[in-house]
Amino acid sequence: MSKQHKLSVLAELVNGSLDGDPDYSIASLASIAGAGPGDLSFLDNPRLAAELGTTKAGCVIVSTEQEAPEALNVIRVDQPVVAWAVILELLHKRKRIFETVSSAAFMGEGASTAEGVGVGPGAWIGDGASIGARTEIFPGATIGPGSSIGEDCIIYPGAHIYHDCSIANRVIVHSGAVIGADGYGFAQEETGDPAEPVVHRKIQQVGTVVIEDDVEIGANTTIDRAALDSTVIGKGTKIDNQVVIGHNVTTGRHCLLISQVGIAGSSTLGNYVTLAGQSGVNGHTTIGDGVIVGGKSGVMQDIEGGQGRVYLGIPARPALTTKKIYALIDRLPEYSKKIRNLEKRIAELEGGQGEAT
Repeated sequence: MSKQHKLSVLAELVNGSLDGDPDYSIASLASIAGAGPGDLSFLDNPRLAAELGTTKAGCVIVSTEQEAPEALNVIRVDQPVVAWAVILELLHKRKRIFETVSSAAFMGEGASTAEGVGVGPGAWIGDGASIGARTEIFPGATIGPGSSIGEDCIIYPGAHIYHDCSIANRVIVHSGAVIGADGYGFAQEETGDPAEPVVHRKIQQVGTVVIEDDVEIGANTTIDRAALDSTVIGKGTKIDNQVVIGHNVTTGRHCLLISQVGIAGSSTLGNYVTLAGQSGVNGHTTIGDGVIVGGKSGVMQDIEGGQGRVYLGIPARPALTTKKIYALIDRLPEYSKKIRNLEKRIAELEGGQGEAT
C-alpha cells in the first residue's frame, strides 16, 4: 500500500499555505481530470481553472491568487509546477538499479570509480577514465579512455561518451546520446585529376567536450568534440531528444534546446537562450542572453540579447515582423487579383489616351 502523506506536511514541504483539512492524507498523484479522493493534482494554467469545480481530487496545488471552491482542499504556492516537481520527488523517488561495479562490466587499465558508483553488466569504461561518487552507469554504455564523469550522474543504456571528455556533476545522459564524436571537419583538396578533381580530406578533431553541472542530455542527441579547444555545454542547460550540436559550440547557462534543434559549428549561445523544436542556427553565429527562437526558425546572423526577445521564421526575424510578413503572405492571392485588375485598368486608360490623341 502506498504511503499516506498529510496535507499539512506537504504544504510545509513546498512552503505553501493550505486551505482545507490539515489531516487529510493523499497517497498518489494524478491529473485534475483523472484524480480521485486519494490523489493530489495541480493547476498551473489559469485557463483550465474551470476544472477545479469538477475535479474529484483530494487536493490541488494552485497559485496564491487562484480562486477555488470552498469544499476543495488546495495548497497555495507561488509556482505550482515547481511545487508539483518537489512532491513528485517525494512520492516517486528514483530508485537506483546498480549500486556496485558489476563483474560483467569492462574496466580499463587505470580506470577509477569513487564511492557508491554503480556500473551495470556490459558497460565499458576505458583506460584512465574516472567516475565520480554515486554515479550510475547502465549496461551498454561506454566511457572512453581519459574521460571523467562527476558525482551523482546517470548514464543510461547505450549512451556513448568518447575519449577525453569531461562531464561534471548531476548530469543525466539518456540512451543513444553520443558525446565527443568527431566534428564535421573536412578540407577540399584539389587533386589535379580531371576524373576526380576534388576530394574531402578529413581534418582531425583534437579538441574535447565539456559538460557543466546539472545538464540533461536527451536520447539520440549528439554533441561533437571541438576541432581544437572545447565544445562547452553550460551549467543547467537542458537538451531534448535528437538535438545536434556541432564542434566548438558554446552554450551559456540554463539554455533550453528542444527536440531536433541543430546548432552548426562555432556558434555561441548566451545564458537562458531557448531554441524551440526543429530550429537551426547557422555556423559562427552568436545569440545573446534570454533570446527565444521559435520552432522551425532559422537563425542566419547574430541576434542581440534581451530578455523576452522572440524570433521567428526563416530567416529568423523579430516575432512581430515575422507575423506581419506571414499575414501579408496569406493575402497574396487577394493582392495578386487586385494587381491584375489594376494592370487591366491601366492598360485600358493608356489605350483610351492613345485613341484620344
